Amino acid sequence: MKKGKLMGIITKVITGMLLVFTLVTSCFTARVYAREDIPQYKLQESSIVYKENSKRILLDMAHHDTKLDNGCSYGEYNEREIANKITLQVKQLLEAEGIEVTLTRGEDDVISIAQRIVMANSADYDYYISIHINSSDTKNKGTGVEAWSNNAWSLSRKVLKELENEFDYKYRGIFESKFYNRRIDDKSTILEIGFLNNKYDRNNLVNHQDRYAQAIARGIIEQLKGE
Repeated sequence: MKKGKLMGIITKVITGMLLVFTLVTSCFTARVYAREDIPQYKLQESSIVYKENSKRILLDMAHHDTKLDNGCSYGEYNEREIANKITLQVKQLLEAEGIEVTLTRGEDDVISIAQRIVMANSADYDYYISIHINSSDTKNKGTGVEAWSNNAWSLSRKVLKELENEFDYKYRGIFESKFYNRRIDDKSTILEIGFLNNKYDRNNLVNHQDRYAQAIARGIIEQLKGE
């Protein structure tokens, strides 16, 4: 083979190798940039430090068992929105006292009753508490506070007592639960903290949610301190 022809073949081989190397390098570089463009998400750690033997509350964000479930309603107001706002304030007040609080769901999450029961029976806590708002068949007929307890009579009474004193409410009683919390193994209560279709109750529920939260938190804290 002539020397010139041989050099031509060698040149083509080297050129081909350089082309392959360039393509591989380009692909690798592109993949590196692509990986750098992917957001790296990390779970947010709680800034609250609890004592080793701190009390634990599983606090239910009432309703939203389905997307359309807002509980009872009156005009522009609905139970879920009001009760959930109060619940979140109760959570903050309890945490400020060193009590560990877990919510059953986020504000916009949809969680079925069955899921709440499974969660409650799987979690480690002292009380399961669900805050609700009542309604009567006749406008302004129903008023006051009540609870549906499953082995949480003392806590329920302390919370209702605080609400009675705060708003001069009628004490309607504490009853053996006929609702879903009767299927929860540990202590649980459903608190009915007023009537949405009662003018006096509704004014308090809409305009004095901070007072509601403080009264409920005081009752819970009093119970936990005595245990």
